[in-house]
Amino acid sequence: MQASSLNPDYFDWTHHLYTQLRKQRREANITFSPSKEEAEACIKAFSLCPGYWRALHDMANLTEERIKTASYRTPQEYKKAEADLLEYLLQARTKAPHNITVALKCVDVLSAQNAGSQEEEESTNDKVIQILKKCEVDWPRNSQVYHKFGKFYLQVSLFDPFYPK
Repeated sequence: MQASSLNPDYFDWTHHLYTQLRKQRREANITFSPSKEEAEACIKAFSLCPGYWRALHDMANLTEERIKTASYRTPQEYKKAEADLLEYLLQARTKAPHNITVALKCVDVLSAQNAGSQEEEESTNDKVIQILKKCEVDWPRNSQVYHKFGKFYLQVSLFDPFYPK
């Protein structure tokens, strides 16, 4: 394995460094923002393998945690971060259709970004339903998939009691 050489120019090593820093931070206090060192490790891993689904998923995790911990100060930064998060996840989804975590995180992000917005609501809902139906086929009788189905339909029914049409 390339990571065993402890070479910082290998993806596996920088990915391992990022995951360990993330784990330490989350164990200390889950509400802390990602550190500069953690962000640099994630960005370096991404720059070493920009098309690899794990790197894309890590960038999505980093962006999501920055959003959750209010690292972005202006509405423009926040909107850009949300768009980047969705882009990273959709790219990771196309690179790793076998990964249930990426698929369900796509559903979460699409659902959250769609909550309450009127523009492009139906196309987003259709994307979510398409991903969920694919998940149901790929992972039949999976409680995580059923849970996401339930959360999505509950959220949509709060805004539109007659959905699906």
